[in-house]
Parts: sequence; structure tokens; C-alpha cells
Amino acid sequence: MNGFTGTISAALLVSVLGLTQTEGLAATKDVDIPFEALTSRALDLVILPGYGRFAETTERLSGVTRSFCSDPTTQGFQNLTMAFHEAWDSWAGIQYIGFGPVSFLDRSFRIQYWPDRRNSVGKELSALLANPAPEKLADTAFRETTVAVQGFPASERLMFGKEAAGFLEPSTREAHCAVALAITTNLAGMSGDILEDWTEAGGFAKAMQTAGRGSIAYETKEGSTADLMKSILVGLEVIGELKLSRPLGKSVDRPRSKRAEAWRSKRSLRNVRIAAAAMLKLYNLEGDGFGSTLAESGHPELDAQIHREFDALLDDLNGIEGTLADAVGDGVERPKVIAAIETTRRLRTLFAQGVASAFGLVVGFNSLDGD
Repeated sequence: MNGFTGTISAALLVSVLGLTQTEGLAATKDVDIPFEALTSRALDLVILPGYGRFAETTERLSGVTRSFCSDPTTQGFQNLTMAFHEAWDSWAGIQYIGFGPVSFLDRSFRIQYWPDRRNSVGKELSALLANPAPEKLADTAFRETTVAVQGFPASERLMFGKEAAGFLEPSTREAHCAVALAITTNLAGMSGDILEDWTEAGGFAKAMQTAGRGSIAYETKEGSTADLMKSILVGLEVIGELKLSRPLGKSVDRPRSKRAEAWRSKRSLRNVRIAAAAMLKLYNLEGDGFGSTLAESGHPELDAQIHREFDALLDDLNGIEGTLADAVGDGVERPKVIAAIETTRRLRTLFAQGVASAFGLVVGFNSLDGD
């Protein structure tokens, strides 16, 4: 399995969450938490289906790109953008599961290089379009090129940025199609490799299922479940402190709209809505997940509070009118964005302090505690 040794160990995870391994393990002795069952359900209901959809939709995107480039029509371009959205939807729903195979070989950065503070995507994409030499775009070479042009942000510029006109111009179509095919083929290849690394015999799914029982990734039984909790914690932080906060700017009169994720394709809010709903799905696991475990272990009010905050977050996000790029500069919509940010912070506090404690992990002060 490529890059398997790069996975986060249980000891490292505990450190990231502001714990000491000794404190965490000691605390779990008197708490009957079904770590193995939670991990198995997360794999069956969220992780494997999610990465399966990602592999399926990126493979479709690659095929639609090839079809359009062989017969470039207006309808074909619409089909291409639809396939693009479908593929990014699947990524938005699983991106927060940032441990395991997606962390090998810089795959996560190659899939989505963002934030791009130095316009690396634009610069590198322009250079590639100016000289789309076949040897640069061949599968092996392209996998080793700069991460800036390997994934969704570069593909988005080709379809929705100023570069999009090049698809329909005979003089530039060949170069655009060559680069677009390289990107979408690369995405399909990475997503297929990620899925294989999860599902193959002895793969990362097996490593999670055998946590604390000879797993090559997790020394303790709670290690894999802790990775799941960390995914929600970090995922909420990414939504609140990066994807929503970054375009706010200093005031309603001085927003930074173009710092929003995927603003060209108007996906900024769509991405965070999908991600928030996906995290809630992981928390619930169809009624037999973190929430039910909290309720059954004497913390029903904590579970109820988490559900109220998740409902509030989804309401906050769904209540924002228009695009995020427009909302941050609008006197009515901007407060809704800020409200969503505050809700992510309250949720992070509940997970970092409440859930961690209930599950037998002792969380100290850290950047994820919502303070």
C-alpha cells in the first residue's frame, strides 16, 4: 500500500488533540465505549461509501472531459461542468476525513490546493497552457508536477475562469483539452488509488478495524475512533476559521470576496453545506453512532446540545442568500456568515471538551476548544 507508513498514529493523534497518551488511556478504563463498533459503522456507512463515490464521480468527470474534447459542443460543455460539480460534491462530502490514504503522497493537497495565497494555481496553469508538452502531461510526469495544477482549483479555472473561453476557441481548444484531460485523469487516478488503499486486503480499513489488536497504524483500541472525532473537530475548524472567515475581510465595506473557496464556480457555500451535513452523518451513524453512545453512557443532554448546534449550523448556512463572495459584502447576509462561524466554534467546544471527556479522553487548552 503506497505511503502506508505515513499515517497518523494513535500517539500522534492524542498529542494533536491536546492530550497526553497516559491521561487518555487511564481515563478510558472506567468508560464502556464501543470503540470497535463505532469504527466499523463509520467505515461501512461513511468512509468507504464516501471514497467510493469520489472514485466513481472523478472517473465520470474524466470520461466526460474526454467526450467533450472529442466533440466540443455547447451541450457537451454543460455536461462537463455538471460532471465537475458532481465530482466536487463527492469530495466536499469526504474531504474532512483527512487521515489515512488521502494523506499519503500529498494526495489531499494535489486534489485541492487551497488556500492559494500566492496565486500558484493561476501562474502554473498559465505556464502549462502556454506549453502543454505531451511529456509534461503524461500520467507519471503529471503526478510529479506542482500540486497547484493537479486538482479541482485548476480544473475550476479552466471551466469557470477567464480561461474557460479557450475550450470553445479552435485556436486554443487543443491545449485546453490536453491540460483538462491530464487534470481529470489525475483526479480519477488518485481517487481510485485512495479507495484501493482503504479496501485492499491489509488496507487502512483493516488497520482501523484492528486498532489495539496488532494494527500497524493504531496502538490502542480507541485510536481509530479518536481519528474520527479529530476529523469532525478539524472539519468544523476548517469550515469556520478558513472557508467562512477567510473572505470576510475587515468589514462589510472591505470584504475579501475572492479569498472564498471555489468562488469562480460559486461553490463556496455549497461546499460547506455538504461538509457540515456529512459531519453530522458521521456523528449520528444512522442512529447508532457518537450521539447514541453519549446518550447511553449517561450524557443525553450533551447529545441533544450537539444536535441543536448542528441544526443551527445547517440553518445558518442554508439561510445565507446568494453566493458567499457576495454575502460577505452585504449588510444583511454578512451577519449570517458570522453566526455560522460562531456556531462552528460552539460545536468544537462541545466535541473537544464534552465528547472527549465522555469518551475518556482528557482535552487540555488548544486551538480546537472554541476559546
